[in-house]
Amino acid sequence: MNRRSAFLRVLAGLFLTMLLLSARAGVSAFDEANRLYEQGKYRDAMEAYEGLLRSGNQSAAVWFNLGNAHYKAGQVGEAVAAYRQAEAIAPRDPDVRANREFAQRQVSGPTLHQSALKEAMGRLTVNEWTLLATVPLWAWFGLLIAGQIKPQLHGTLRRWIWGAGLTALAASVLMSVAYQQHYHQTTVVVNSRDTVVRLGPFDESPSALMASDGAEFLLHDAKADWYQISDGQKVLGWLKSNSVVVVK
Repeated sequence: MNRRSAFLRVLAGLFLTMLLLSARAGVSAFDEANRLYEQGKYRDAMEAYEGLLRSGNQSAAVWFNLGNAHYKAGQVGEAVAAYRQAEAIAPRDPDVRANREFAQRQVSGPTLHQSALKEAMGRLTVNEWTLLATVPLWAWFGLLIAGQIKPQLHGTLRRWIWGAGLTALAASVLMSVAYQQHYHQTTVVVNSRDTVVRLGPFDESPSALMASDGAEFLLHDAKADWYQISDGQKVLGWLKSNSVVVVK
């Protein structure tokens, strides 16, 4: 038993040491990427931030700094896409929002028209909307159970039961909308200048319009290496898949 306990303590110590070393390496890599950014080596900084993302460090700070590096390098579309990724993790971060909106002001021509509802829904993550729906639902169940256990309280609890039930229903509807927006709507960001949007998924198809670097669109369909896009109100046409970044 003593040998086993000692062995387990050694394993736990090694595991903790590995975690600490890994965390320290992650911080050092992030600091190095920031140092490259401060030196104006934006492309090197991008590679360093992307390396952190590939290693599993999918934090809002890494995406945010990657967006800043792209913007400094003149890559507005890549910057907007990175800011969107940061917002998905930290939707209420004022710095992320401010930088994303600043970058978007550089975009001309057609782009995605976000509804007020979608903007409001985006202020919480899907997990937060789920929690918001779960709390009143459990409260409703708890009140129902309390009414069954103590029938004499049923009259007193009736108003609370109705209130909790309606709140749970409304929160569940909002959660469903958030889930639909996050998992069933894909946004793309144009990452090249003067991208041609065509009427069909062929190089020979007539040109419909020009999309500028940083323009956002909803993805509706895909054929070969073409994406069909819309501005949220109407379908605009098709563009090459290598001219956009898929955000979600």
